[in-house]
Amino acid sequence: MSRRTALALVGGAAALIVVALLVLAESGEETESTASPELPAGEDAGDTPTDPEPEELIDEESIETVEASLYFPGEHNELYPELRDVAASDDGREMAATLVQELISGPTEESLTPILEPGLTITGVLISAEGVAYVDLRSDTLLAPPVTGSTQEALTIYSVVQTLVHNVPEIESVVFLWNGRQRQTFGGHIDTTHPLAPDPDLVATALRPPA
Repeated sequence: MSRRTALALVGGAAALIVVALLVLAESGEETESTASPELPAGEDAGDTPTDPEPEELIDEESIETVEASLYFPGEHNELYPELRDVAASDDGREMAATLVQELISGPTEESLTPILEPGLTITGVLISAEGVAYVDLRSDTLLAPPVTGSTQEALTIYSVVQTLVHNVPEIESVVFLWNGRQRQTFGGHIDTTHPLAPDPDLVATALRPPA
């Protein structure tokens, strides 16, 4: 074998060794990059992540309430307060709407009588800067308030007025609307085209403030 041939064989062998090393190196990198990461100490590969705890349901008993005086007609055609816990609100409009809805639901004391039809709903309440509350009552069956006697009309109107003014500091008087419209009367006798303030003469004698 000539010297030239021997050198060629040695060079070829060296080249094969280099190629083999490169292949092994690349294979090792792929194996390392595709290997699963190690789990932290104490964790088992068979464990599955747990879902986060669901949010706790709102406890109705945790809703803040306030004691309100709802005025209903009683004996001698006078207005008597019925104490009731209602949902508290810092928004006078929201508080007023809640109170009117409670009046619609009627009294719980047998000695008192309801003032508004059970089918009525309250569309909303607006309060002006002057302290006038605009109360919009809605009926799906009656286009206008039903005609009543003058005493019943007065008790109905001033039950709402007394309740709102007594419980909501922002309110000083009330304007009534029926199905979005202000009416000439609310039963055929009393002028309801202007704001109405409480009538202390309709409050039960024992509850009236001293003259």
